[in-house]
Amino acid sequence: MRSRLHFNSYVVVTAKYENASGLPLEKEAVFAALERMIHTQPALAARLPAPGSPPVWLYLPSIDLNKIVTFSGADSTALGTLIEQIFERPVEYSDDLPHWKLLVLRDGTVAFAFDHALGDGQSGIAFHRAFLAEL
Repeated sequence: MRSRLHFNSYVVVTAKYENASGLPLEKEAVFAALERMIHTQPALAARLPAPGSPPVWLYLPSIDLNKIVTFSGADSTALGTLIEQIFERPVEYSDDLPHWKLLVLRDGTVAFAFDHALGDGQSGIAFHRAFLAEL
């Protein structure tokens, strides 16, 4: 497994999810929704090869969601700081990870951060619509 650092080219699109019970999003529900989405939206299971290789999207046969989904005890009042932290760190692309990550806050705010090569802001909105449908 190789790992490489790149300048950050993430797009971050956030949404707040609420349910009638007022309970926070649970890991099991988030992971189940993401697993279904990964099977129906191939871009979520894609990555580019290391620089110097032909720039052809590769499909990851499996994804360890524990490596790309972070559950935080913070709420949306800390969102600005948390997004700044995403951009402050260089992006580390690993051969076994897709080019996106998810940050889930305790108040139901979800930040979808993805490499600009995967899409633009409209792609982030499409992600959140699909995520809501799967939840």
